[in-house]
Amino acid sequence: MGIKTILRKIKGMGLTTAFLKLIGYDAVFTCAVRQRASKEDIPETKSPFHVFGQSKEFWYADPLLYSFREKECIFMEAFDRKAGLGRIAFSERKENEWTTPKIIIKENFHLSYPMIFQYKQELYMMPETSTAEKVVLYHCIKFPGEWEKQQTFLDGRKIVDIVVKEIKENEIQFLGSECSKDNDLMTKFCRFSLKHKEGMFVASEETEFNRVQQYTWFSRCAGYPYSDLLPLQRSREGIYGYSIIMSDRNEVMESGNVIMKAEITPEDIQLSGKKPGKIIGIHTYTRTLGYEVIDVEYMEYNPSKWRDRLNKINRKG
Repeated sequence: MGIKTILRKIKGMGLTTAFLKLIGYDAVFTCAVRQRASKEDIPETKSPFHVFGQSKEFWYADPLLYSFREKECIFMEAFDRKAGLGRIAFSERKENEWTTPKIIIKENFHLSYPMIFQYKQELYMMPETSTAEKVVLYHCIKFPGEWEKQQTFLDGRKIVDIVVKEIKENEIQFLGSECSKDNDLMTKFCRFSLKHKEGMFVASEETEFNRVQQYTWFSRCAGYPYSDLLPLQRSREGIYGYSIIMSDRNEVMESGNVIMKAEITPEDIQLSGKKPGKIIGIHTYTRTLGYEVIDVEYMEYNPSKWRDRLNKINRKG
């Protein structure tokens, strides 16, 4: 890594965050939820989100709310600290509380952003599986906790943070993003479709749309589209998911152009409960009729960080 790149990252993170990372802190996430504070499309910033509890085994990110048959659930990435991989977990609203997240999908590759959709009365999940270089589709056996792998698509592709664009009679259209090979914080939109035929899905890419997209800091979905808005995550040099942009849904879906309606930054977020350290980023927002959920990024001390790095260097030597 060149000195100019290092200086850009330090500038993007800020001196305090850069120093904390140097002395052994890691950037981690937690989720926070609240009852819908407003009927307006743009989230209001005065009412606090209540922080989910963390554990020694997992931290939580990419919370996506989903309601089905009177069950209100938050599906999320549960990052396994020991394995260094994301799992898929869910928390259900029961007796006025959110249950402890339960792991429901575990693979030998990283899983995150558990996007759920309904097609012909069946529920499916298409989480982010970009490190496996394929798109994986899971079918729901029993909501919310039982899922089975159904098919894989687009082998060799690293597509992240997918949402449904449109559902037709025998076709589902999706919008996702691809990371730049030079800087994985920069992304560009891509579209693909699944066509349903004889009980199976067949994938095809929308090459015309994909060919004209450009890498930016904000061409990446941050939650389900709703009303006329699509939440996007905005990164900057050194910080993954610094803020959330509320963008014009149709413009992004149809052309990839981002027209910003509002932006939510770490300074806008109020928290209650066991608060983490200073928030340095937010990168997911979803809502249902009753609730809103976000994730927040903060710094956490990792006493084994440098020991693990030295052990890795010694193994290579």
